[in-house]
Amino acid sequence: MNGLLLVIQTISDFLWGTPMTIALIGTGLYLSIKFKFRYITKIKFHFQNTFGKMFKGKGEGEGTVSGFAAACTAMANTIGVGNIGGVATAITMGGPGAIFWMLISALLGMSTKACEIILGQRYRVKYKNSMDEYMCDRSFVMKNALGWKKGAFLLAICCFVLGPWTCCVQTESVVNSLKEGKRFILGCC
Repeated sequence: MNGLLLVIQTISDFLWGTPMTIALIGTGLYLSIKFKFRYITKIKFHFQNTFGKMFKGKGEGEGTVSGFAAACTAMANTIGVGNIGGVATAITMGGPGAIFWMLISALLGMSTKACEIILGQRYRVKYKNSMDEYMCDRSFVMKNALGWKKGAFLLAICCFVLGPWTCCVQTESVVNSLKEGKRFILGCC
């Protein structure tokens, strides 16, 4: 059993080391250059179409949501306990230099996220039992854009099976925060 654990740990250290860093930052840099850093140069347009329209009431058409509801949904899907715990851990483990690299990764990650959203909108599928609802995730993009039906099916199965386990990171962050808070409070008394 220790041999298997050692093999998995070696593979994990390799993948999450330099190769993954180069792949993530390289992809972000490539997409940023390809799209001419529009997420920075067109910042006024982005703010006008997000924060500017946030409190203007419901959208047009049946079944649409308000700008505020859309912004809250987007933030709820993006900002979570895992992110907050991850930033705190990165600063604690990496020191002040971690903030610089998180900033660089965030700037380059914006183009990656924008491309992911654009692909999702382009290859979404209309839900058959509804008049105005659509579905999309990575498996739809794999199937509809690349024609990888078997890969899309495998990805969907993996997300279904492994999805519930992703909550463990968030739960661990909350529990550790509560433990440390309790220790701090008891130490002050």
